[in-house]
Amino acid sequence: MSIVRQSKYRHVFGQVDKQQNCYLELRPNVSAWDSDYVKASGRFFAFPWSGGGGSLAVFEHDKGGKQKDVPLLSAHTGRIMDFDFSPFSDHVLATGAMDLEPRVWVLPKDGLKETVTESQGTLEGHQKRVGIVKFHPTAENVLVTAAADSTIKFWDIKKSKEVLSFDVGKAQPQNITFNGNGSFCLWFKR
Repeated sequence: MSIVRQSKYRHVFGQVDKQQNCYLELRPNVSAWDSDYVKASGRFFAFPWSGGGGSLAVFEHDKGGKQKDVPLLSAHTGRIMDFDFSPFSDHVLATGAMDLEPRVWVLPKDGLKETVTESQGTLEGHQKRVGIVKFHPTAENVLVTAAADSTIKFWDIKKSKEVLSFDVGKAQPQNITFNGNGSFCLWFKR
């Protein structure tokens, strides 16, 4: 005896949304390190933009349609490897790139209207490309970065100052994650 259940969704068809609700003509750069290509906060989403240097495109969630003359965050001289939004503010994000210097950005309250070439802060200290950028989940203004120089650094982004740094040996960190309350940090290396 065979029991076959018929699907109640068998004759359901989706409809394409209106163009003003879709994002059209985007040019993402998907050659980033092994990181997420798209990240979002409560108000914005962002991804590396293809083109010269390291640029990040930031869009508001409710501004769809064709994207022409996209304003960018563009201060890196090398390709952006990773970025992260702060869990405490929708307007704060950090980027890491091949130019060795993680940067902290504060987005305008009404979103980007023009390309920004000056970041709020530059974090100096890594000797090789920065491949991982992650905000601490429970400590405001704490950023963690990992680079190809096999170091992991904790930063106070308000002071643009390194607070803690340690060498993880010959292997490069591939990912950093925190537990739910932020009391434990784990990194994976290859």
